[in-house]
Amino acid sequence: MTLYQKLEYNLELITPTFIGGAFPERQAELRPASFIGILRWWFRNLALTVTDDIDAIYSLESELFGNTEKAGRVWVKFKEIVTQDYEEFKNPVGVNISSLAYLGYGNFSFVNCEKKKYFHICSKNQFFKGNTNIKAFIPSGTTINLTLLVPKKYEKLIKSLLYIVSQFGAIGGRNRRGWGNFYLNPLDKKDYWDSYRVEKAYKNFVDALCEHNIPRGKPAQIIKIYEKRYKKSNYLKVLYEIGEVYKAFRKQKSLKFWNVKSILASKSNDGYLAYNYTWFGLPIQIKPKSKKWRKNSEFIEVNLFQKKNNKEESKRLASPVLFRIFRDTTLRNYGVLLIVFDRKELYREKEGYWFWNFPNREVKAKLIKKEGKRKVLIAEKPVRMDKNFESFINEFLNLVKPSWKHSLTLP
Repeated sequence: MTLYQKLEYNLELITPTFIGGAFPERQAELRPASFIGILRWWFRNLALTVTDDIDAIYSLESELFGNTEKAGRVWVKFKEIVTQDYEEFKNPVGVNISSLAYLGYGNFSFVNCEKKKYFHICSKNQFFKGNTNIKAFIPSGTTINLTLLVPKKYEKLIKSLLYIVSQFGAIGGRNRRGWGNFYLNPLDKKDYWDSYRVEKAYKNFVDALCEHNIPRGKPAQIIKIYEKRYKKSNYLKVLYEIGEVYKAFRKQKSLKFWNVKSILASKSNDGYLAYNYTWFGLPIQIKPKSKKWRKNSEFIEVNLFQKKNNKEESKRLASPVLFRIFRDTTLRNYGVLLIVFDRKELYREKEGYWFWNFPNREVKAKLIKKEGKRKVLIAEKPVRMDKNFESFINEFLNLVKPSWKHSLTLP
């Protein structure tokens, strides 16, 4: 008979969480399955800093959290399912909401109620016009009682994983950009938790992996954490600051539609598009800025494409860079962590250029024209980067003065 250990925590949201149920525009809903997904994701990425044995990692991951064929051994239960009906996002500190919307793309949008596009917003204010949230969210400060049942033989592994997730994890939409950040606070037996630091929790995690037949080997990736502290007592001010920096950096690195179009339309067979911003994830769309020229229905899509049944399908490439808002419990101020996942097997260098390295997949830039509901391909070329990943990250880090502090590298 399997012996289980009961672990209880309060999960406290420190930034709003955009997480949808059946109707994400009308109601946000946080369920245990979402939390299991976060544990699974961090288990996998932490294990990849220990070994490149993907099969061994997947086997233990399936044992803990389940797969399509079986349920996992770790059970998560909320005291109650958390739901929140749509409310307009409040901005009590008066920061420019456009920077928040930039980090929350997809959850925020420019709404013009004259066009009646968002009924759940415009039914309350038929004259609304401006940036606002278009999806419901669970507000910061919400506390959720969380219970886990863990087989005792995995207790050490899961406790250390939970601590690291509490320090770095996030949940919901745009959680890589500072939304959905949370802390876990154990309800009993706090001695192990209070004595932890990330380094100690990580060591326990690695030791526990070894106990379950995943010994240290060649790491598949490195996780680097950089820290930036602000003397700000509200998370919105920190989100605004990092949003401004991120927007400025992306604007600095963006390409103009007409320049890209001329490169793609060139008849040179050996041409390519040099675009370093693809290091921060895909897809990217490039459109004309002028409203007059937008009417021609042309745009450029930079994405990862895979050949399947004589067709090409687009595949999202998640950003390897995460922003995490944290709270200094002593000073009651907030700061931000930049968490960088450097997995060198995913890219390669050739003749001074870097390529994303996926079997049967390639990053391309495509010039596309909309004709009614059809999308017609006009031209395309492969995408390269002329700066390596580390140099590109350093450019971003150096954009802020005083600069970020490198706080931790795993392994």
